[in-house]
Amino acid sequence: MRLLERVFSVDVGGRVDYRVELWGILDGLNLTADRCFQKVLIQTDSIEAIKAIMEDDTRISNSTIIRRIHQTLKKLEQ
Repeated sequence: MRLLERVFSVDVGGRVDYRVELWGILDGLNLTADRCFQKVLIQTDSIEAIKAIMEDDTRISNSTIIRRIHQTLKKLEQ
């Protein structure tokens, strides 16, 4: 995740934009799915990213990255 922060960091008052965190989470989930892991633990220090992921997934998200994270999580559950 640190590499992604260095490469894709968006300065918003000394913090990394939460969308950068979301891309890192999606990349990690895709690696997990490719390796057929049965469990995954997502760790981030971005409350905005956590809130975005935890929103009710029965609602249609306006964010493509959030939809892709939810799709990947569902694929991992199968």
